[in-house]
This record gives sequence, structure tokens and C-alpha cells, in this order.
Amino acid sequence: MYGSILALIKQGITSPAEMGKRLMKDRSTIVRYLQQMETLPDNSPYKIKRSESGRLQNSPQVEAAKEYADLSKSDFVQSYPSVRRWLEDMSVRKDGKPLAQMSDHVTRLKVICDTLKVSPETIILESVLADGKRLSPRETIEETYKQFAIEFAKTHTTAPQVYKMSIRNYAMACGINWPRGVSGLMSGKKVGYGKYAHIKLTDDQIKQGVRLAKDPLTARWFRLGIESCARSSALAMIPIDSIEAHPKTDKNEAFLTVRATETKTQTTWTKFFVDPTAQQMALAQIEDQKASNHPTLFLDGVSLKEFQSEINKRLKALYSAMGLTDPYFFAHPTHALRHCGAQYWLRITNWDYDLVGVIGGWKSSVLKEAYGARPAESILEAVNEATRRVRA
Repeated sequence: MYGSILALIKQGITSPAEMGKRLMKDRSTIVRYLQQMETLPDNSPYKIKRSESGRLQNSPQVEAAKEYADLSKSDFVQSYPSVRRWLEDMSVRKDGKPLAQMSDHVTRLKVICDTLKVSPETIILESVLADGKRLSPRETIEETYKQFAIEFAKTHTTAPQVYKMSIRNYAMACGINWPRGVSGLMSGKKVGYGKYAHIKLTDDQIKQGVRLAKDPLTARWFRLGIESCARSSALAMIPIDSIEAHPKTDKNEAFLTVRATETKTQTTWTKFFVDPTAQQMALAQIEDQKASNHPTLFLDGVSLKEFQSEINKRLKALYSAMGLTDPYFFAHPTHALRHCGAQYWLRITNWDYDLVGVIGGWKSSVLKEAYGARPAESILEAVNEATRRVRA
């Protein structure tokens, strides 16, 4: 019965009376099943939730199923068997679970095909260039991506890295792979040493952001986003019951820890709120959420996408008020906080990559690659400190 009820919810049918008619059950029976489904564990595929207004909400598993159903009906997917097989593959790629960027991958492949006016089927076949050179399927894909990159560069200043990863993903589902560590045009390695080194805020700017925020929610999201280095969905859905207060001891100041699950990597990290202002904001946010009967740190009864859309609008207004001009802050309002958080923690730990990796959820090598080498002045300070210890 749970499966039948979920199928109706995915169709937009949420009235118990209407469900009863379709399933030939009385309304009270449907209500009883709905109540049972609300009490199921969060990892159950049949778990349902309600918004603040009492509207039924789908679990992440159901949302993923709905996303797959919507994608599978699109003209682009329906028109090409290889794309349909690719979508089916992505829907179970991660131990039976769908890829988080399933929709984005399909959209990007369509952009590539529309830009070059080719079908996805043609870019996974052998082909012949104008000069008569015969290309293997893998070489055809490489040539396709090269032509797309040329067109992309005419209207963008950034590299089309995400499009490359989407076309590689599509090719993999079609049995075409590139060996690990391959270099050149189709390398899967992230490029750009120090790519995010410029996305940072000084301590004074962080304080300014808290001060200029027009409402408590925006101020808290801004400050806790930096402190936690969490991605948007992970920060929004931190379970309140995972937050633990650690009192002051002889060795440590008081701090808070929370458990955040990153949907991108499907890993759970312990995040630390150490700054006193950040701790106060977290505690105030917890009280507000408890008063509204919301179990997560920020999500407040609307869908995750609705919440992210609204908070990003508020962040953009805040960045404008702060006088920030770098386009990245406005293109990725919340994710910019993760980068700022990396720089913040690297700065206050004197560039301890391993420690910051534990705090933010990075490999230390990724930190070095994304944010660049340790500043010369920091290295000099460490050398001077080591020299003083040796001479003491």
C-alpha cells in the first residue's frame, strides 16, 4: 500500500479522499497509512513529510524518482536510445541510488548537442573528418568537445569543465572510457591551481556581513556557512538533534559540533562552531526552529529548492551591500561561503591543510590544489618560530 500511495503523491494527488477513491479504500484507512509513513526512518524509501502548512512532501528517494520520471519523459531523452540508457544508468549508479547531478548532466549534453547541431548518437560513433581522417568513437567525442569548447569560449570567460565531465559520463554509459590519469583535452582532473584562492573574506568583512544582513536568518546562514564550510543542502538539513555543546575546559574554550551529510559525496562530517558569534547564532537558530517544530537547522517547511532560491537572493543583496564585485559570489552565493570558510580556517590555523581538511571535509591535497600554496608570510612566520624553538 505504501508504494501505491507514493505513486499517487508523485502524480500530485495528496487528498486522502481522492487516494481512497483510486485505491478503493476508505479515507480513514488512507489517513492511517499516511500517519504510519510519516513515522518511518528517514532512510526509508516510503518516508513522507509535511510542510508547515500540512502539505505532503516527498522524501529524497521519492524526489529522485520523480526527477527520473520527469527526465525520462523529456523530448531529448525520448528521442535517443543512448540517452535513455544513460539516464537509466545514472538512476542506479551509486549503489542503487541516482547521481545527485543526473538532471544537470542531461541538460549539459543537450546544450552541447544544440550548440553544435548534432545528435548525441552521432558523437559516440566512428566518424570521418573533412580531410578524410577516420576517427574512433573516443576520438569523435574528443573532437566534439573541442568544437564545443571553441564555441563556449566565444561567450564565456571560464572553461567548460562541467560540460566535459557530463560528456565523459555519457560516454562511459555507452562503453567509452578514458583511462585514469589521462592528460590532455579529456582529462578528468580538476584544473586550475589556486582556482578559488581569490574567493575569500577578511575578518572585518565577515563582521561587516553579519552587521549588514537585513534579517537574522541571512546573517546566521552567512556566518554559519563560513564557519562550517558546508555545502548548501548539507547546511540547510543539519539535524538539530545532532548538535552537541561542549563546555569550556582547562584546555579548550566552549564550542559546538554538528553532523552534516554532504549530498554530493554521500558522506557525513563533524562540523565545528568555534567562534563565539557563530555559536550564539547557531543556538538562536536552533531555538527558532524548535519553536516552529522544524527538525533541521535551517529548512523551514518549504522544499529545499525553494529555500535555496530565497536564501541565495538574500545573499546576493548582502554581497551588494558589502561592496563585493567578484562574479563568483553572485553566481554561487552559498557555495562561495564554503570557499570563504576554507580560507578562514586556513588563516586561523596557520595553513594546517590536514586539520582544515578534517574540519571542512576536504583532502589536504584538494585544499592545496583549490586554494593555492601557503602564503610566503605564513611560511616565514613558521620558520622563525621553529628557529626560536631550536635556539631556546
